Amino acid sequence: MKEECLLVIINQSYREGMTQEEVYSVARKSWRISSSKLSTLKYVFAVSNSKIVGMFECYDWNEVKDETDLEYNGENIGRKYFEGSLVKEEILKKYSSSDISFITKGQQTPTLYLKENILRKYKEWLENKYVTRRNTKLDKITVDASIYRLNRNIERMLENKLIEDKIFFFLLDSNNLLELKQKLEEKVGKLKDYSFTFNSFIAFKKFIETGENFIEILDQNDIELKSGEDKMEYQRIIYGAPGTGKSCMLKKESEKIFEDITIEQTIIDSDGNDNTSDRQYWLVGAFWGNDNKLDEFIKNGYWQNGWEDKFLNKVKEIKSGDYIGIKTLNRHTNETVVRALGIVTKNYNDGSKIDVNWLIKEEKAYSNRRYSATIHKITGARTDMFTPLVDLEKNNGKKIKVIEEIINPIERVTFYDGYTYGQFVGTYKPVPSEMDSENIVYKYIPGPLMTTLVKALQNPGHKFLLIIEEINRAKADRVFGNIFQLLDRDKDGKSEYPIAISTEVEKYLKEQFEDDNQYQEYFGKGLILPNNLYIWATMNNADQGVYPLDTAFKRRWSFEYVGLDDNAEKFGEVGKEYYVDLKFENDNDIKKVSKHIPWNKFREKLNEFLLENGINEDRLIAPFFINLKQFSEDVDKNETTTLWINEAPYLNKLLMYIFDDVLKHKISVRKRLFTEDILSFSQLIKKYKTGECIYSEEFLDKLNIEEQA
Repeated sequence: MKEECLLVIINQSYREGMTQEEVYSVARKSWRISSSKLSTLKYVFAVSNSKIVGMFECYDWNEVKDETDLEYNGENIGRKYFEGSLVKEEILKKYSSSDISFITKGQQTPTLYLKENILRKYKEWLENKYVTRRNTKLDKITVDASIYRLNRNIERMLENKLIEDKIFFFLLDSNNLLELKQKLEEKVGKLKDYSFTFNSFIAFKKFIETGENFIEILDQNDIELKSGEDKMEYQRIIYGAPGTGKSCMLKKESEKIFEDITIEQTIIDSDGNDNTSDRQYWLVGAFWGNDNKLDEFIKNGYWQNGWEDKFLNKVKEIKSGDYIGIKTLNRHTNETVVRALGIVTKNYNDGSKIDVNWLIKEEKAYSNRRYSATIHKITGARTDMFTPLVDLEKNNGKKIKVIEEIINPIERVTFYDGYTYGQFVGTYKPVPSEMDSENIVYKYIPGPLMTTLVKALQNPGHKFLLIIEEINRAKADRVFGNIFQLLDRDKDGKSEYPIAISTEVEKYLKEQFEDDNQYQEYFGKGLILPNNLYIWATMNNADQGVYPLDTAFKRRWSFEYVGLDDNAEKFGEVGKEYYVDLKFENDNDIKKVSKHIPWNKFREKLNEFLLENGINEDRLIAPFFINLKQFSEDVDKNETTTLWINEAPYLNKLLMYIFDDVLKHKISVRKRLFTEDILSFSQLIKKYKTGECIYSEEFLDKLNIEEQA
C-alpha cells in the first residue's frame, strides 16, 4: 500500500445508531500522531469494540497550535485532527461492522497504523519461527528479506490493478478473496510473483482459495516455511528492452534495502573518562622535502607520510582513537613546537595516510625536547604535550564519537565488450608510487567483485550488493572465470564449492585480514562468496552488440522480465506532463496539427504501428528511451507544468533510430510511417524544420490527431 491507513479506536465516544457524520465528528480529532506520518495518512477507519463503524478519506491534517484554534477543547495542544469526507456508501457497506480483532487484539493506544502493524505482526511471527529458535545472522537476514518482499509484492499487485480497494486489502472477506483469486488467475503467468514468500506459493494459493484471513493463516502451524523460499535472490538478472527503466528499478530497490554503514568509536564518555586504555600518542612532521603540508593537512583533515619507506610499518601502528600532533623542530633553540593536535579517525593501513579530526590548531613550544624524525611515538611524562586536547574533551563533558568509516554497501560496474576477469576480480597493474608519484610500481588492484567481497566479510552483520549493468555486453562467462563456480550457493547462502586462491589474491587478502585465525576461518577451504553478498544485474534481452549467455551460466541466476510498458507510469515527475511536438504547419494551410501529443501515447501508438508491420519487440521504443532531461518546460503554460521533447533528441535520437536503424531494411514500412516523398533522413529533417508534415495519413489516424484544413 502506498498510503498508510490509520485505525482510531473510539470505544468510549461511539454510540449504537450514530450517523456517519456523527462518527466523523468524533473520529477526526484529537490524536497524538507523528508529524512524519501525516503525509501518508489518506484514510481513517473508526473502530469500536473491534468493529469498523466509520470510514473516511483525509484531505488534510492539522495540528492544534494554541487556544485560538477552533478544535481546542482545553487539553489538545499539539494533537492532530483531519479534514475529510465520508467514503462512498457502497464501500462503507462492504466493510462496515467487519471484525478486525485479529488486528486490534492487545492494542493499548487509541491509534494504530494498519499496514505498519500488519508488517510488524508478520515480522514477530517470522522471528519466532526463525530467529528465536535458531539465532543466526542468516535467519535475521531471511526475516528482513521476507518483510521487504511482502511489502514489494503488495505494491506490485496495486500497480497492476489486481486490487481495486487498495487500502482495504487486509480486510478482505471470503467473497472479496474469491474476486481477487479470479483477477490473479487472469494473470496466470505472473501468479507466482505474488506468493508473498511468507509461507510458500502453495500456502498463498490456499489463502486465496479458502478466504482465510491473513493473520489467521500466520497463526496456523500446519503450514511450514520452506527453506530458501523467502530470501532475496542472491543472483538475479533484470532483463527487457532498452529504455524500460531496469537500472532505475534496481537503483531505487537497492537503496531501500542496502543502507550505508557507519562505524563509530566512542573516545570519551559523559564523565570525561578515557575509554581507550590502549590509546597511543604520536608526533609527526608536516614537511615533504622543502614543501610544508601543514595547512593542507589541517584543511582536509588528514596526515600523510611523505618520506622514507622505513616509516611505513610505524604508520601502520597508529589506530583510530590515538592522539596525534604535528610538530616542527626549532634547531636554533632546541625547541619542539606542537602546531596542531587531533584524534585519528581512520588508518588506511597503507603505511602512508591517516584521517585526523584536528581539534586544536594553536602553536605551543616545549624546551629541551628534540624530535627531528618524521614520526615519533610519545610515552611517559612527555605525553603532557597532549594535555590541551585531554582538557578540551573533559571540559566538553560529552561523548566524542570518532567516525572511523562510512561504508557504501553497493558497488556498481558496467560490462562492455573487452571487459576482462582482471578488471572484474583484480590483477596487478602499474600505478604511481605512493612515495614518489613520478615512479611506477606494480600493485594488486582489486576489482569491484573482490572489493565487495572483502567488505562483506569484514562486516558480516550487514548486506552488500554488487550491481552489474549490461551484463551481456561482455562475454560474461569469461569475465567471471573461476568465480563462475562460486555462484552455486548452499542452503545458508554461501558458495557451495570453494575455489583455490591464487598467490596474488592470497597476498591481498592477508593484507586485509591480518588476523591469521580470521583469515583461516574465511579462506581456509578456499575462496567463497559469503551469504551477505548479493549480485544483481541488468540485461537487454536483444540489442546490438550483446553476447548470448550460455545455459550453465543462466542456470545460476534468477531472471525477472520488465515489459516494454511496465514502468510507463513511472516516467516523469508528479504534476508534470510530457509531450511530443509533431510541429507541422505551413503558410499554405495544407495541414495543421495540435501540439498535445503525450509522450507515452505517441510512443505506444508508434510501437503498435511497428508491431503490426513485423518489427520485433526489442526494437520498439520504451518509456525511458528519451531522458527526462531532454524535455524542456513550456514557459507560456501556467496552470499545468508542461514539458516538450527537445528538437535535438527528437530528430537525432528518436527519428534517426526509427529511420536508419529499425526501418533501414524495411523501406515499405518506412513509406507507410512517413510521407512517401521522404527518401532520406536529410529530407525528413528538412521537412520537419520547415514545418511540413513528415508522418503519413495512416499513422496520423492511429494517433487520432485532429486535423484542420
